Amino acid sequence: MEKENRVYKIRRLFRQDMDLIQTYCHSYDFLYFNPFTEDYIWQVLLQGAFWAVYENEKPVAVTYILPLDSPAFTSLDAAWHFADLLACSAENTLLCGYVWADDTCADTDFYSPLTRLWSMQAARRGRSLLVHYMPAHVDFCIGRLFQNGFELKGLRGLDNLVPHYIFSKPRFLKNRKTEPCQETVACPCTDTKQISALCEKGYAGFDMDVEKNILFRR
Repeated sequence: MEKENRVYKIRRLFRQDMDLIQTYCHSYDFLYFNPFTEDYIWQVLLQGAFWAVYENEKPVAVTYILPLDSPAFTSLDAAWHFADLLACSAENTLLCGYVWADDTCADTDFYSPLTRLWSMQAARRGRSLLVHYMPAHVDFCIGRLFQNGFELKGLRGLDNLVPHYIFSKPRFLKNRKTEPCQETVACPCTDTKQISALCEKGYAGFDMDVEKNILFRR
């Protein structure tokens, strides 16, 4: 319970926080394609924002936001995949970017304050849909996203075929009912081919069972 009682604060990052921003961005250098070029970083600062979650004075998570129709994001192949998979209006959607988390809080619910942040920023910008994506090669807690109202919509190779999990959530939806519906399909988290196939067939992941399988419905 101690981990669940942690108190987090969220602060927007600016030019004077470039050291932290650079550390966050370079943590994805191991990917075959890292979108965080120097130009992309500056475009995020101009068109969106970087945000950090702090425990006391220590940054324990970092993310960024961009309007989905921003020039910075529409220049990436990922933008086409999002439009194709979600059939969403880019003008009505906020991109909730990668989340880096410190190892000491990787299994805590910092996604709750992040989801509130993303929702508030979407409201400020007149956006009603949140889209979050994460590289498949990064360990993160999918179950926490489900608890905060996100659905897993796809597992696709985006820019240079780097596989990503793609989630979405209506801004006004606080959380989803997690009880199983009449027809559900359980899939192990490790079976990425099946996860991708289910999403392409119109299924969406919405919860996890006691064996840590992802539950899908459509």
